[in-house]
Amino acid sequence: LLEYIKLLPSSENLGTSLPTVTGMLKRMIRDHLITKNKNNEIFLTEYGKISAKEQTKRFRLAGKIIQETLKIVDRAYILH
Repeated sequence: LLEYIKLLPSSENLGTSLPTVTGMLKRMIRDHLITKNKNNEIFLTEYGKISAKEQTKRFRLAGKIIQETLKIVDRAYILH
């Protein structure tokens, strides 16, 4: 994976450094979120899939809460 990341053109703009990505992947392996095979391909574990679904739900909920809050603030602004 690291060799693949190194080959990515700068236009891909990962927005982070290679050591940061490496550290993140190591933590994800440690936390049993991902696994790596002998070809260095990375896969989500079952636990990783469940965690990803939960994170997606939380992200969507947070987005809806923000949207609703902004609507309330916008209506209050219009009334004043």
